[in-house]
Amino acid sequence: MNSWDHFQNRWNHLQSADIGRNAVDLAALTAELADLEKLMVYVVANAALGQPLTVDDPVVRGFLKLARVEDPRRALLELVANIRHQHSPRVVACPKCGAGVRDVIGVTDERCQFCGATLSTSD
Repeated sequence: MNSWDHFQNRWNHLQSADIGRNAVDLAALTAELADLEKLMVYVVANAALGQPLTVDDPVVRGFLKLARVEDPRRALLELVANIRHQHSPRVVACPKCGAGVRDVIGVTDERCQFCGATLSTSD
């Protein structure tokens, strides 16, 4: 086997593995989308019938994975807080000059745009 055949064979093997992983990921996304569609139908049907949803509703608890949680209300409040935090910018005070510095999600070392100080944040 010459070197070109070896590289072609290796490339084909890598592509097959990628296609396999993509197929598994696509199947998981398809299942999640089906679950979301079922939940939306359930929520809209309850709203149309004038029936309120509560955290004790087994469909809601199942979808939000709160079935084994001791305090589902608290867990639901934490979920909402996490979503709210992701969409609203958090501002922290610079320890050096006191200016407001935006805490970017996923960045742990923000830099103050006014004095250049480095702020260490969690997240």
